[in-house]
Amino acid sequence: MYEPFTGTTWDSIRVLGPSRDYYQQLVAQFRETPTPAYSVPSTLQKAVASAKETIEWVAEKLDMQYESLDDSGETSPENNSSAIVLLAVDGYKLLFTGDAGIPALTAAADYAASLNIRLDDLRLLQVPHHGSKHNVGKTILNRIRANNALVSVGAKAPKHPARKVTNALIRRGAAVCATAGANLCHHFGTSIRAGWVSAETVPFYDQVEA
Repeated sequence: MYEPFTGTTWDSIRVLGPSRDYYQQLVAQFRETPTPAYSVPSTLQKAVASAKETIEWVAEKLDMQYESLDDSGETSPENNSSAIVLLAVDGYKLLFTGDAGIPALTAAADYAASLNIRLDDLRLLQVPHHGSKHNVGKTILNRIRANNALVSVGAKAPKHPARKVTNALIRRGAAVCATAGANLCHHFGTSIRAGWVSAETVPFYDQVEA
């Protein structure tokens, strides 16, 4: 059931989807999975990938002036077709973005603005695509802001979330938590359940990947 958000205390849910043309253009760009001509042992694949990847580090400070995240990130049309869902509970807004990238997030923000829905006062933001630097930029993060940001990521994912992304969220007032393969529960206004502990927040990093 979909109902318009009015800022009242009852629950509502809205898919912040732009026009049908937007999605039709994305579908036309979807990739077809090619048939592999040959297989390479996974250990060799990992070795080659590690040899090719050399991480360069740059310094950052909490001041916006030292932010290295820009708006050049790109992701696939498939990711940009993710449903972006705004859930309102007792007047608090939670935004779920799937694997959306900058174009999809921008379109959703524009659509929300056309309905006079603010996205800079969120209670919770699910950070897209495991916190990848390819999916968000500083401009869209200036428009979509939250008190709490949650990154869904595996226990062994050295690249995710990207430090420059979590730093950008922290600069904008968010407390950032990453699942790191665990199940996290977000609660508000209720007592802590027996056996549950508070999630640790991601720190601000002085060095981030270039």
